[in-house]
Amino acid sequence: MSRFDVITATVVLCTYNRAVLLGQAVASLVRQRFQDERRFEIVIVDDGSTDSTPDVIRELAVQSPVPLRYVRVQHGGVAAARNAGVRHARGEWIAFFDDDQEAEEGWLSALVGRAEETGADCVAGLIRVVQIDLPHRRLDPTVLKLLGDNNFMATEATASQKPVSKVVPGTGNALARARLFKRVGLFNINLAYGEDAEWFRRARRKGAGIAFAQNAVIRHLIPSGRLTSSYLFSVAAQGAASRAMDDRKDGGIGAILKTSVLRLGHILLSLPRLALACSTGDHDATLGRACSIRYSLAYIRATVRALSVRQQPENPSADFATHR
Repeated sequence: MSRFDVITATVVLCTYNRAVLLGQAVASLVRQRFQDERRFEIVIVDDGSTDSTPDVIRELAVQSPVPLRYVRVQHGGVAAARNAGVRHARGEWIAFFDDDQEAEEGWLSALVGRAEETGADCVAGLIRVVQIDLPHRRLDPTVLKLLGDNNFMATEATASQKPVSKVVPGTGNALARARLFKRVGLFNINLAYGEDAEWFRRARRKGAGIAFAQNAVIRHLIPSGRLTSSYLFSVAAQGAASRAMDDRKDGGIGAILKTSVLRLGHILLSLPRLALACSTGDHDATLGRACSIRYSLAYIRATVRALSVRQQPENPSADFATHR
């Protein structure tokens, strides 16, 4: 086998009923300027869509200058869909990408380059939130974070050439060694939210090094429907519960009790700020403070529940079987 037959990276794109967005997402992938003469492929996993997604993918596969394979699975959630993508991946590296995103041209090359530079097993890239159907607003940092913006990681990940242990990627923009899944297991299909962070934290506990590539940039396209308080409060509650569960696995009950005390202090400090934002009519600041308080309350509630529930053993999900 020559080096030209080796696929360096597989981009796994999971989708569900977003036929109207798929074209621009895939277009940003096929435009990738990959390193040297290396090859990459795209695997689109259709999580049982009921719209025109199958037809769109077939047409994209015909037109794509990059090898593009279509995998359709019974609707079972994003964790199961990602697991299917991992099983069908042929690359030495697996990059994860979402159907409501666009990648800058050097995205994939930057992820793989950073992995090789640091020796890391996983690499997180930068996600920028872009509002697509409303006048651009100056969104509160808490709101941006809930929508997937991870610029805060750039601060946590220093300029060190070594992997940074505190970084926890999300699958909106991340790279992992394919063989790492044999050691860590697959994504946990029993989790309705936060299955990506749980996997990367599990990988970290198994000794995986994680780095951050600030020049591997993804634009996350956000419609106005995700800027409502009901949507953001739901994301905050789910995110906090997931974070508490992961924190407990990392540090035990003591760790989440300590964090809950800090969260309570955060609530007490945030209440005056919320009142001030309301009184001045600053809608975005009000929404941000309210989301922050909701997150802290949800974390505390999850900690209280954890005190009465025995911690479950880690579930690496289904057995790893590859279609390489």
